[in-house]
Amino acid sequence: MPTNERQEDPLSNLMGLGDNIEKARRKARLKKSFPDYFVELFKDATGAKIVLQDFHREIIEAVESKQRVLITIFRGGGKSTLITVAYVSWYVGNNKDNRVVIACKNESLAKDFLGRIDKVLRSEAYQELFGNLVPPERSGKWNETEKIVAGRSEHAAGYTLFAIGAGGAAAGRRADLLVVDDCVDSKNSATEIQRQHLATWFFEELEPICEPTATAVVIGTKWGMKDLYSEVKEAWQGRFTDDKFQYILKPVLERVDTVDTGMEILPGQENGTYRSVWEERYSLEYLMNWWRAKPLEFCQQMLCNPVDSTLAFLQRAWLDQNLVHEDEIPFDRLTYYFGVDPAWSERKTSDYFAIAIGGRDEETGTTYLLDIVRDRADPDHSWKLIVQAANTVLANHKVFPALINMEANAAQSFLVRKIQENSALNINPVKTVGRKTERFTNMSVYFTTERVKIRAKWEDGLLVPYEKLDPFFYEWTVYRGDGSSDHDDCLDAVDLMLKAAAYGGEPIEMIVHPNRASSVAIINDNGEVLLPICSGCGREAERVMNYGGSHYCFNCMTNIRKNDYVQSSQEPNARLRAHYLR
Repeated sequence: MPTNERQEDPLSNLMGLGDNIEKARRKARLKKSFPDYFVELFKDATGAKIVLQDFHREIIEAVESKQRVLITIFRGGGKSTLITVAYVSWYVGNNKDNRVVIACKNESLAKDFLGRIDKVLRSEAYQELFGNLVPPERSGKWNETEKIVAGRSEHAAGYTLFAIGAGGAAAGRRADLLVVDDCVDSKNSATEIQRQHLATWFFEELEPICEPTATAVVIGTKWGMKDLYSEVKEAWQGRFTDDKFQYILKPVLERVDTVDTGMEILPGQENGTYRSVWEERYSLEYLMNWWRAKPLEFCQQMLCNPVDSTLAFLQRAWLDQNLVHEDEIPFDRLTYYFGVDPAWSERKTSDYFAIAIGGRDEETGTTYLLDIVRDRADPDHSWKLIVQAANTVLANHKVFPALINMEANAAQSFLVRKIQENSALNINPVKTVGRKTERFTNMSVYFTTERVKIRAKWEDGLLVPYEKLDPFFYEWTVYRGDGSSDHDDCLDAVDLMLKAAAYGGEPIEMIVHPNRASSVAIINDNGEVLLPICSGCGREAERVMNYGGSHYCFNCMTNIRKNDYVQSSQEPNARLRAHYLR
């Protein structure tokens, strides 16, 4: 007899049961396996799943198996997302009664990490695995620095999550998992006293809160050779055996000791090439361009190998004491000078072509290091770089460089002559004499006596060098004497610039289109040197140029040169050659 009752389909029941079993298996797998949990729940900025790299799995294995883990890793390596956010959220889901402390360089950053964890705990995907651990409003402790999850056992005590900044009070707290993420920065590690304060807080205030069986993970990017990470490494290596402690050093580049694969070969690394450990995020080309442009920053942040300047022949502090903000530099009052260290080749292992751009304020006698142009260039490209730099000075400051000192030793003299033949700029060939160490020592005196100021800008409350000067700072810091460095092109260029702007020395007779000018010293019958009067502005000037039978100061002569340049540029065979006497 027909019935309206719905008949159950045995096949559907079996399929539904199979789905439930699969969901249960997935849930069990994600709760047990942190790598699977991470890949399933976390996405990148585009919404795509994050593919764990080999170095990520190495970090995970260490955190899950050791009591003490120290990780120094390149900037942007995903350390905070992987450990401080993802691992902590997974750990809390599996260990609701345990206590987790997150310490950072300041409380604001620690709060931010807690906020990101909060967002994960509230997500639907997370709650499908671990349930809703967020307590109802006003029913438990849940604020920016402390959180107690729901569902803990009766005997559980204290917070579940606690955020603290460097220097904060930690006494009285206890931790089953301590995560110290980016606790070091330029502000708390700049001086020996600051480093001592941070280390004292870590070893006497923070680490003692760990239970005997607790796991402590310290992760960050190195800021110096003697920062907190170095002290933690030394202390933990002495206190813990290899089965309880692991140190992971992870730069963004790995050596590939194979035949030339067409990859970039950096100076000093001719016997091997490199590969990016995370090509999807940081391409090799991008990394190499960064390394060339800002070597000091790249070595510190991406290679985890900050330059140790404590034993440097030329001390970094000698430069830092001369930093002056660019807004305080009287650009329109300066006479501009270039120093050029030529190079022949565009090969990746060759020397760089370098231009140092400086200016001298005749009113105060101060010389300023303003810019560095550095590239690998053949003769034609070298000439273009010089013209481009000169045109930039003209466009910004309405004058051309008064003098361009260009090294002309051996084969370089051919390049200098080639540029002179095609240039109306004031190119002065210079043959350097003596050892580099001696020349650079003499140059350093102008920095130690604060006679040369360096262009700088504000960055995160700190006065830092203008970014294009970074190659000069790098070469200065790593120089250890003749033949000790892969490159000293910027050092040579700055030395040549200062030879024109600051050192003084014998004036050089040159041609000024269309008349010939020569050096003139005005001395009275008693042998006293008299200050000549500038025929252009009527003021006394210590340094003048005899032009057309008249004496002109730097500023007036610059205007004359500008007009001459305009005229000579219309006459193919005319070359403007001028030097201002010092």
